[in-house]
Amino acid sequence: MIGCKNFTEQVVLGEMLAQYLEAKTGLHVERRFFLAGTYISEQALLAGRIDAYVEYTGTALTAILKQPVESNPGKVYDKVKREYASRFDVEVMSPLGFNNTFAMVIRGETARSLNIHKPSEAAPYAP
Repeated sequence: MIGCKNFTEQVVLGEMLAQYLEAKTGLHVERRFFLAGTYISEQALLAGRIDAYVEYTGTALTAILKQPVESNPGKVYDKVKREYASRFDVEVMSPLGFNNTFAMVIRGETARSLNIHKPSEAAPYAP
């Protein structure tokens, strides 16, 4: 059974994972989607209610393992893989090959009128 969190990117990733497994095994894969957020998805996995879901290593590091933010993706993956194995007896598979980095956007017209070139320059204008 494949699970996913409750937002579009997760639903797409969960469906891709389910379809991949179905194509490779010929078995029907049950889907348990929209499991709220990280905590509920993690608890469903640990309780055996789902067999797998896609998790972001940065989220696993900070939200589940309660570790400080780390900017090196390789170090994050290694630590998450090691800690999930030792704490939860859960195998963290290889990365999917994309980086889900958060970004901030501002309309070009606004940035030019306020002379904003980097996020710290926007701080005085934010409520």
